[in-house]
Order: sequence, then C-alpha cells, then structure tokens
Amino acid sequence: MRVWCLIILLLQGAAVAAQEAPAKRPWEWTIDERLAARFDVKGKMERRALSEKRRAEFRARDLADGIPVEPPALFSNPLILTSDSINGAEHPEMLLPHEIFNTYAFFAYGIGDDEFTASIQEEATNRAIEVGLPPDMVAVIGRESFEFVAMLWREYELGELTHAFNPDPEDWKKLRKLREELCPVRADAIRRLRTIYGTCFDRFLYDVAARNVSRKYLGDPEPEELKKIEEGCR
Repeated sequence: MRVWCLIILLLQGAAVAAQEAPAKRPWEWTIDERLAARFDVKGKMERRALSEKRRAEFRARDLADGIPVEPPALFSNPLILTSDSINGAEHPEMLLPHEIFNTYAFFAYGIGDDEFTASIQEEATNRAIEVGLPPDMVAVIGRESFEFVAMLWREYELGELTHAFNPDPEDWKKLRKLREELCPVRADAIRRLRTIYGTCFDRFLYDVAARNVSRKYLGDPEPEELKKIEEGCR
C-alpha cells in the first residue's frame, strides 16, 4: 500500500511541478512550521476576529429567525471569547496531526451512532478516492485505531460525568489518568498508519479529515505542550 501511495503522490507532484513551483501542501509541513504559523500573533488575532464576526452573524441570524440565543451579557463576556479558532477547511496546515486524528477517529468510529459514523466513513472514502488515495484507507484506519477509539469513547463518558452538577472528584482523577494513557496509544496508532501508508496517511489527515475539524481555545496552549502531545507524551 505504501509503495502504491508513493507512486500516486509522485505522479501528482510531478504534474503540479510541471505547471509551477507549488507552495508546501498542508500535509508536508513540519510540526515546528505548524506551530510557528499558529502562534504568529498577527495571524491569531485575525483568526479570532473572524471567529467572533461569524459568531455575531450566527447570533443575529438566529434572532431574526426567532431562535433562542444567549443573553447579550453572556455573548459579550470576555471570559468565553476564544483566544484562537482554527478551521480545518480554511487553515488545515495549522492543525497538528494528533488533533485531526482525534476528532476524525471519534466521529468516524467511536460516537456510538452507527448511521452517523457510516455517513462520516462514506464521505471520507469518497473524498479519499477523489484525491487519489487508496479506497480501503477508512477501513484500515478504523482497524488500526480500535484501542484508541475505545479509549476516546471512555474519555467522552468521563467528560460527561465531570461536567455534571456536583461531579465526583474520583471521576476527575479517572479522566486525568485516562488522558495520560490515551496520549501514547494515539501516537502509536498514528505511527502504525504511517508505516502502512507512508505520506499518504498525512495526506488523508489534511486533505480528507481536516475539512470537518475545528478547534477553539479559551486559553493559549503552550507550543511545547502541543509538541509533547504530538510525540506521544513520552
């Protein structure tokens, strides 16, 4: 599979190069390049401003349609304003592989709704075929991510408990412990998939899965912490 993917990518790259010298494609960026662009102050301010503008537009549209919205005092509360907002359909290169993989794996394999997951998998398969990737990638990714997806589902369940009224402190402890265990399991799954597909797996993440990933932050994560997570928290 890896050789087949490499041939396809080389042919596609040669076709583009014959027309013009291309900029780096989203899946080709290094982790350091992603973090440098992501934490560029001007770029982050622009993304945040765009996010808040869209939020205001959605709120105005809902008001016009008679849909209940949050009170103005809550809407303008600086404590709930995002410090950054990254839309994978617009800026996939700023997302780290583990962030895309986390979201995609949960919704494509672990959400517990067979009809919904089937629709996500079908969309991903069709998109993979469109961009010249192997049509069996979706099934193989699910197989190689089985343990990780099971842990994601448990994380979701514990997250629900910890956000309940008067949560049990023991559930918080379990959630923190699970997240520590989940980090290397996710990195191992990504590593296996890169062994199987090589660069094609990263292209799947950025050309297929990232389109449906959006990350919002209420506070600034540290670049070093994000890099540590990407490396499996080891």
